[in-house]
Amino acid sequence: MSKNLERIIGNLPGLESLELRGFLEYLCVEPLRERLSLTFNHLKCLKIVLNFETEKESAFALSLFQGAPHLESLHVYVYYREVRHGLKLWEMVDRKVDLFKRLQMVKIINFGDDDRNTILAFVKFVLDSAPQLLTLIIKEPYYIGEDKTKILKALLLLQRASPKSQIIFK
Repeated sequence: MSKNLERIIGNLPGLESLELRGFLEYLCVEPLRERLSLTFNHLKCLKIVLNFETEKESAFALSLFQGAPHLESLHVYVYYREVRHGLKLWEMVDRKVDLFKRLQMVKIINFGDDDRNTILAFVKFVLDSAPQLLTLIIKEPYYIGEDKTKILKALLLLQRASPKSQIIFK
């Protein structure tokens, strides 16, 4: 975990909700390959703005997820700045670990064409890792266009750890 974030929120052990937007790139000094040094045991809701195509931000998000064992609600707003197709981080994470043991709702906003494969890999990761997931909402941008049917088919074919989970594509 970034030492910058540890300094900012490390002294808030009872933190229940966290929103990270607009400055994630400054917290990510270098790509992370390890777990958090702190655990957010009370964190139930996380809202994060994330560029899935940057290794630094994706690794940072993964380490944050690992440090939030009681997370119930996750909101991800996808933004595009630097597109590097082929980032495989979400495909390499060990699926046997119930990372999102208590996660019930995920909302991904601005799902688009630019990095569709990476976001689909993240969705697969969430569905594999969330045995109590009830709802996965994906809000598309207006420009997603004719590939909508392909995306819907890909989403419906993904296996799920939770038999109760439903995918809502708006």
